[in-house]
Amino acid sequence: MAKNEHEKRMVYIQVHFVKVGEVNTIKECFDAEVVVRSRWREPAADGEREAKDVNVLSLWNPKIFIHNVIGEPQVRFTILLEHRGPKAYIVENKHFRGSFVEIMELHNYPFDIQELSILIKSDTLLDETELAEDPETMHRIRRGSFIDVQEFYLYKYVICTYPPPPTDAQVQMGILSRPCLRATVKVARLINYYVWNVFVQLNLIMILGFATYAIDVFTMMNRLQLCFVILLSGITFKIIISANTPKISYFTYVDKYVLVNIILLVVIGSWHGLMTRVDKSMRVRVDRYGLAVLAVFYVLFNVLFFVWIYAVVYKERRKMKMVEIAYEHKLRQTLRQPDSEKQKTDKTQSKPGKSKDKDEKPRKLR
Repeated sequence: MAKNEHEKRMVYIQVHFVKVGEVNTIKECFDAEVVVRSRWREPAADGEREAKDVNVLSLWNPKIFIHNVIGEPQVRFTILLEHRGPKAYIVENKHFRGSFVEIMELHNYPFDIQELSILIKSDTLLDETELAEDPETMHRIRRGSFIDVQEFYLYKYVICTYPPPPTDAQVQMGILSRPCLRATVKVARLINYYVWNVFVQLNLIMILGFATYAIDVFTMMNRLQLCFVILLSGITFKIIISANTPKISYFTYVDKYVLVNIILLVVIGSWHGLMTRVDKSMRVRVDRYGLAVLAVFYVLFNVLFFVWIYAVVYKERRKMKMVEIAYEHKLRQTLRQPDSEKQKTDKTQSKPGKSKDKDEKPRKLR
């Protein structure tokens, strides 16, 4: 037994996302209820068939916890001893409920896909414990309890990855690394709200910018006044949009779209100012050329922007949808396996009865 105590333990992990709550983009966190099922061999309990004869709490435990939780989570746990032949296993179910930190990747906002992860760790050293996915069960997620269904689409599959091991420099510095496993679910932001409340409304503001060309070409002061009002409306609109995203140091897709529209409004206003220096005999013709060039640029920009979004950005969503379909198919097959095994057992048990009936000769009715 002493030898086994110093051997590296393999702990199999199965994750069940019972509930995924609010996904807070600004605070970069999400709420969730997660059940982490751990299973490992316990040689010290081999042969002990009665659970009451073994004090499970006194045996070795990997001390599973979630690293990226905010504050103190609510934790409930059950621990059981089960036997498979002569071998003993300990199965521990820990139910975590709380808020978890997640750094949001907003380069594609509002067409973004967010990864919601929990970092499962063991309060033991790497030389003592190794965490791995349980090959006997699949990770699960309950989509029906998802709260942010009006803002996000929750993909019904769980991905597990292993963070890289500590580097030599970290080992020399004495940084103790723990065994860990990252379980991730993905959510895609629904675009309908942003189409109607951002892109459509911003296009209406831009149409008013082009409407300044309806004012007489010889009264540029009136054009400039109206253009300044529309430009201030666009800047205010940008500030309102920025209030719904965290303070990040890079441009999102909606930032780029709004910025191009604001620059176009500035170009229109600058054009009106330059027209005051054009000879009056040529002003009408030059003004029409300027309107045609800016209108063509605006239309091409919108066409290319949304084609790019569909062809490149939405490509990841289409891939994830295929992964979700394959995962659900595999999960259904896994759930059907116990039923098929049970049917095989029933058929095997019913065979002697069938052979007995065949041996009996049918009686003739007189």
